[in-house]
Amino acid sequence: MKPIEVTHTAAFDRAKWVREVILRTTAECMTYTTWSAKFVQEEIQGIVNWMKKHEVIVNPYEMRLDEIIDLGFKRYSKDDERLYLIPLWFYQLLPNSFMGKSILDEADDQFHQLIKTDLDTDNRGGWLAYGIDISQLTMVTSG
Repeated sequence: MKPIEVTHTAAFDRAKWVREVILRTTAECMTYTTWSAKFVQEEIQGIVNWMKKHEVIVNPYEMRLDEIIDLGFKRYSKDDERLYLIPLWFYQLLPNSFMGKSILDEADDQFHQLIKTDLDTDNRGGWLAYGIDISQLTMVTSG
């Protein structure tokens, strides 16, 4: 009997590819010290422009828990098992509207439809002050 091959979701593959482009470009900018500040800025902005032009959108709810953890989503607290914060680098990939929750308003503990352009992109150690509800992932477990 042939073993079952576990494949990644298409959403994870897209996000992983973008992460690799960001890391490669950033590493190049750090390594090639002869590059001017203007050229470095153009290289980084080029990633954002390409993503916007090609409408690279990744819905985090179309991934498995192991995939979002691999991408850097982080459980907010031991008191809230469902809330995983969104890494700042993932912001550009978010759909225009998605279910999420803010950690800025402690009185509101419900998940709501969030509008990407309305989000405060200030970050806390590399994570947005917003997270997703992992109980609503398409596939919560892998394998």
